[in-house]
Amino acid sequence: MTFFKNGYQKFDKFIEPNHLDVFAKSLDSKFVISYGNNNFFKLKDPYINCPEIIELCFSNSVQKIVTSFLGSKWAIGGCNLRRNILTKEEEKTVTLFHRDNNSSNFIKLFFYLNDVAMDGGPFTYVEGSHIDRRESGWTDGSRWTDEQIIQLYGQDRIKYLIANKGDLIVANTTGFHKGLKCQSKERLMLTINFTTEQERYGKFKLSKSTLDRLSEDDRFRCRFMEIV
Repeated sequence: MTFFKNGYQKFDKFIEPNHLDVFAKSLDSKFVISYGNNNFFKLKDPYINCPEIIELCFSNSVQKIVTSFLGSKWAIGGCNLRRNILTKEEEKTVTLFHRDNNSSNFIKLFFYLNDVAMDGGPFTYVEGSHIDRRESGWTDGSRWTDEQIIQLYGQDRIKYLIANKGDLIVANTTGFHKGLKCQSKERLMLTINFTTEQERYGKFKLSKSTLDRLSEDDRFRCRFMEIV
């Protein structure tokens, strides 16, 4: 599978686009908070304030994908439902290249909630960098410029993953990646982590009422969450 070699894989027309509208609508709720330099806004406690995300996690299509990458012992990890806006503010976080170190064995699923071309800030990945580590002096949370990455890996290894609403991108984000800055169109995106171990940055909240509606097998896949 190309995923294991390249560190990412795209699945065209993975989900009916209108099935994603509920997530975009949640970004207009009172639970949306600003982040960083107000370059983007995200939904607080997404599994609680948009429980439809849990339904997506346990859909047959998502479970099949995650099991093929992580095996049968996977669980749901962190989540981010966000709107990246057009801004002149300098971005010092997600639009600079970085590696995630949430756990030693996890993947991230990216659902664009609108069509994303080059002007809309596509997810950008350095192909093969999840295996090929060329940098020295890397530390948790460190950020790398385009010039540094090009010097390390070359321009041809940088892949701009444009996609349409309804497509799915799966990535091993221990590899170098970033979100290209939005130029003329906002980007709405849902990302969900799936992992085989507790992630380093705390537990995401899940309501007990949602947990109680799940099957025993699905409750096991919520084992790394904080039940409230």
